[in-house]
Amino acid sequence: MSQYTKEDILEVVLDALKKTAQNSPNNVVLPESLTRDTEFKKAQNLDSLDNIELIARLEEHFQLMMNDKKWIDLKTLGEVCDYIELKLSQ
Repeated sequence: MSQYTKEDILEVVLDALKKTAQNSPNNVVLPESLTRDTEFKKAQNLDSLDNIELIARLEEHFQLMMNDKKWIDLKTLGEVCDYIELKLSQ
């Protein structure tokens, strides 16, 4: 049983995405409003290295390993949260 609620997971994902965007040399621009329905493609200039940094931040925070192939299939922040919730329950 995970100690994280859906809201907790979303908050961590949003924070990790914002930190990744701030640290990126690519001038990543995030949408004004980020929700579970926000698609990754809405983050302009988020490249593969930024994705790796984002995955690393989430893996470190949640102490889990993510499947890179599965990550590619995730389209929205909500899908990322659901995937993390599933991994935490295993």
